[in-house]
Amino acid sequence: MNQQEYFESIRKNPKFLTEKTRDVPLEKVLVKDNGGQARKCGTINSHIETLKTDILAKGQQVPITVESISDGEYMVIDGNHRVRALEELYSENDFNAEFGVVKVHERTFSNVNERATYQAKANEHLPARKNTKEDIVHITQAFMDSNMPGVPSILEGGHKNPLFKNDEKEYLKELKGYLKTVYSLSSGELTTIAKQICRGFPNQKFKNYTKTALKNTFDNNNSLGKNWNVYTLGQTSHIFPNVTGNSFKAKTDKPNEKTAVVIWDSNPFGKTDVKLDKYRDTAVEALNKMNNSALLKKGVRLVERVFLAPQKLTSANAEKGFWEVICDKAGNFDANSIPTKGW
Repeated sequence: MNQQEYFESIRKNPKFLTEKTRDVPLEKVLVKDNGGQARKCGTINSHIETLKTDILAKGQQVPITVESISDGEYMVIDGNHRVRALEELYSENDFNAEFGVVKVHERTFSNVNERATYQAKANEHLPARKNTKEDIVHITQAFMDSNMPGVPSILEGGHKNPLFKNDEKEYLKELKGYLKTVYSLSSGELTTIAKQICRGFPNQKFKNYTKTALKNTFDNNNSLGKNWNVYTLGQTSHIFPNVTGNSFKAKTDKPNEKTAVVIWDSNPFGKTDVKLDKYRDTAVEALNKMNNSALLKKGVRLVERVFLAPQKLTSANAEKGFWEVICDKAGNFDANSIPTKGW
């Protein structure tokens, strides 16, 4: 139970504290890893320390939520950090009885997914320690992998979900809608987290790579000769400082070294061919801007060759092998030379 739920319960029933909560001996309240924690990283020490300070000053203000697991014993559903804080206070204060009991609110859940959804919504403790993006991705992917009843339809089957197979863009929209009902997230956060959840899904339209796999694939299929350094570029934001810094260092140490960049879109989920084309154009123009920096001597380039990784899979626009972007006489890479209908 979080603070918001607690206050709402009191608003609906002014006698909630006396009628719906009770004190339970600390040793009867069990923190379990399988069922009692929705966070990816488990308990967080800094949060426990914050709660200890708060409980010392004000006492346990918000009840924890528990579910009965045997006669007189309970599993913590929400409130693991508060229990850990009380355990430490109990030990540190000569087993003071004030810290030897836990105020609890008992609930029952029809299935593991209903329980996990409740846990995710409840991560707004006093003091607040909200779900991190990693927490949300973790619990949502766990739902997708679960065969238990009660899983929201949008999460059923993960990448095997019929909507995902038929329309990735609509699936992403529906997934964001689900996340919005469970978590307090901005529009940007919803998009980022939804894409992160789906990042491991097999893409129907585009091939994706890890950075290492792309580098190995390129090296196995292209021989640039000696004195060449190859860097991959999965996001235009990585040009500065990644590509710039790496190439600058290599050329400073060994003036004869040359640099090639392999461009790919590291997060193609939900994108169209047109958006992939636009990303490639933007990346090439950003490399040109870097190469033409006023800080460089005339005729000096940090990048001498640019390649595009094959990503389009649809038969009409399928791409095979790595495409080298044409470099004009002025030393600029020609984004207009990039094919949009496959190669």
